[in-house]
Amino acid sequence: MKSRPATVPEADYRLRIFTPESELPFAGHPTLGSARARLDGGVLDDAYLKQIVAAFGIGRDRVYFPRPSGYG
Repeated sequence: MKSRPATVPEADYRLRIFTPESELPFAGHPTLGSARARLDGGVLDDAYLKQIVAAFGIGRDRVYFPRPSGYG
């Protein structure tokens, strides 16, 4: 996954979502999947385990990940 700079203030990354016909301004499943992939791939460090902010065509959205029990 290639990281793109955020285009909205306070966002951690920019996410663009496409169908075969057009670009979507927002979609829930790709939002969660991209945030999880960034954590699992080491793109974001442990400081982000509480919240990640993604930028979309419609603005920004927060994705929250609770810390696993026994973590840290």
